Amino acid sequence: MPRYVLHTKTLNRAAAEKGDHSRYAIAKRTGLAESTLSRLARGLASPTTKSLMTLAEAYAVSLGDLVQEAKAENSEAAAVAPAAASSERVTPTT
Repeated sequence: MPRYVLHTKTLNRAAAEKGDHSRYAIAKRTGLAESTLSRLARGLASPTTKSLMTLAEAYAVSLGDLVQEAKAENSEAAAVAPAAASSERVTPTT
């Protein structure tokens, strides 16, 4: 079964068009946590439907444009952090 990740180039391009050139600015506009955006950008978490819809609405892009199929090397990273794929916020354990 394929795993999908955030298409960061599309997000960054759309964000830049609105003047948002950092994860902080994207987080501020969308209400998503910077840590969530970071995990999504690094392919460590799969985007939730809610986060995709939030990004799509904020930057006027389609849901389909915001996702891409994960490359094989990113699939192992997702197995390490399954909670991140299903939750907006994850509290790390020590």
